[in-house]
Amino acid sequence: MLFLSGCGTEEDLDPEISVQEGSEKPSGESSGGQDQSTPPSKVTPAELIAAGERTSKSLPDGSYRWVARHELKAAHAEVEILRTPVMRRISIDFILGQNRSTLITIIERDGFWYCTQQKSNTKYKPYEAVLELPIFYHLLARSEINVVTEANAEQLKGATSEVDDDVVTLLTPLPDAMRRQLEGLIAGVSQLPPDKIPPQQKAQIAQMEQMLERGFEMKVERSSGIVLQAGMVGKRTWIIDFEDVEQPDPASFSVSDQEWEDHSAPISTKEMADVMMISHAKSWRPGMPKQDMDVYLLNINSGEMRRVPFQLGLATMGCFSPKRNTVFISGHVQDGGYVGLFEIDLNNGDHRQLGGEMLQTGVALGPTLSPDGKTLAICRVETGQDIISSQVVLIDVKTGDAKPIGERLEISHLNWLPDASGLVIESSESVDPTKPSKSTICRMDLDGTITAIRKGDRPLLVNAPEPAILFYQETEQGNVVMLCDLDGKNERQLADGLKRHGFGTVSPDGKRIAMMKFTEKEGPRPVIIDLATGKSTTIAVGAGLWSLPRWK
Repeated sequence: MLFLSGCGTEEDLDPEISVQEGSEKPSGESSGGQDQSTPPSKVTPAELIAAGERTSKSLPDGSYRWVARHELKAAHAEVEILRTPVMRRISIDFILGQNRSTLITIIERDGFWYCTQQKSNTKYKPYEAVLELPIFYHLLARSEINVVTEANAEQLKGATSEVDDDVVTLLTPLPDAMRRQLEGLIAGVSQLPPDKIPPQQKAQIAQMEQMLERGFEMKVERSSGIVLQAGMVGKRTWIIDFEDVEQPDPASFSVSDQEWEDHSAPISTKEMADVMMISHAKSWRPGMPKQDMDVYLLNINSGEMRRVPFQLGLATMGCFSPKRNTVFISGHVQDGGYVGLFEIDLNNGDHRQLGGEMLQTGVALGPTLSPDGKTLAICRVETGQDIISSQVVLIDVKTGDAKPIGERLEISHLNWLPDASGLVIESSESVDPTKPSKSTICRMDLDGTITAIRKGDRPLLVNAPEPAILFYQETEQGNVVMLCDLDGKNERQLADGLKRHGFGTVSPDGKRIAMMKFTEKEGPRPVIIDLATGKSTTIAVGAGLWSLPRWK
């Protein structure tokens, strides 16, 4: 299914999409015959939907090859996929100028992934592989074949089109938030001297200006309903060279000529309490720019790792179910342009999306589960709004239904009270854009009522040994880690104050915490701290960027 960003008006679906003739067809895009029942210069939603649904039905039983070309910040990537009904071969190339490098090859067969990258050959269950660059999963999600189907009928309202042979260019109005974002980017670059703007950035600005004038552009093959081009400026994807393959070469899927380091068994642990989620980028080193990260399962004793098998792209931190056999994560939905809430089964990889229509726009962040395991709480940010302004939303785990509570405020760091009667949160107040916000630890009742508890930020509920709030307090020597009772009283310092520590998360029993210790030599590294003794133990992990652990 395809989601058309920016589509939708209050008008009824027209019998024909408004047409403009003679658009230029991008080089390299596939072409085929077209339905002659409609004049070549006109196209109807029904025609595109019928073509897409025919293609959708035929894809699972056929063998195909295609290339997805992706626009990146300073380069391009090409993902070549050869697929049969039971196997896939995927190769990802990065292209910088005239230089092309194949970074990874994945052969999917017999329920496993066989991954070749750099000098390693590894075997994993699908989507659990620890890859050098998390962006590979982002590219895989964007490389799938999307077609127009009946589900897109409402989204085609108000679309205009340009027809050139078998390629239909659909133009849809930009949402106000997207328009403001583009205008802001253009205004920011326009402040620079012309000789300080790189040629690539000048080209992107010209494309943004064209998008403001024309709207969101997507190209569809008329005969098949396959989406040939989609995405925002600087992040576009093109499908090229899509073709049937009658008899794929069996050698393309052979894995017998290599020895494979086997990571396909479940993470070995007698107790899942030893496993946490953590964000990671394997190839990062100190001094490098920030990289996209993805979410992994980490055994804190053995160091074993598996990726949380989210199939739609990259994911960010979440929480475990009571039995710790599923996780709730925030996942990027590439074709929908939002970050949704998902439950992922760690045994079979099954996905369940939660929150209904409410969580199919915007950004759902920081899911945390109530002590009785029945309700999730998340912070939801509207698309195009300031990231620090969010709405608390409660989600019924059984039904998936979502209910907002309270007003939109600068809220973060949600923690359930032990009796599930409410939440402990951080509420911030921006007093000056050039200065840090003033943060207050508060209680939020389930009707949205907020009551201040004390000053402090980044609250975390722990057992020390009774339920307590761990928080950060600003001092002349920097931020130190403190504890207080649930009413905000009886404050005391934890250990030596744990300076240069952050991103705390509590163990399932509430008696230990994991934090990131910031070091100049290696970057942030995960450590375990015993709340009773203050003793710190480093988790043995490899190189790379580590952040945002979630243990409970």
